[in-house]
Amino acid sequence: MTGHSRFGFLIADAPIRDMRIAGQASQHKGNDMHMAMVTFAGLLLLAVFALFGRLWGHDAAGIALALRWFIPVWAGVALVNMWVGVTKAGYSVAQELPILVVVFAVPAIVALFTAAQLKG
Repeated sequence: MTGHSRFGFLIADAPIRDMRIAGQASQHKGNDMHMAMVTFAGLLLLAVFALFGRLWGHDAAGIALALRWFIPVWAGVALVNMWVGVTKAGYSVAQELPILVVVFAVPAIVALFTAAQLKG
């Protein structure tokens, strides 16, 4: 079964091509799951910052300050995540940039909103 079909590709190659397409789809699902896990980790880190703000500040202002400190720390973590995606996983910066935006923005927006609510 190594003859050519009328579409120009080897008949024996068709299952391999289909497996590549299926592999790309499963890889895309893995990327979505990784992005969700990193975003969730950001929300957990935000909760840790809020807890330490409460423990050290003893009031809402201490929590709000800790939440504002969370944002640059989380920016650094998100940038490291992007760097790993580009250097180790083989993605381009253009592929990783939208992921960086989502991974950073969701916890940062929650932090800013909560800090604004606590400040009054």
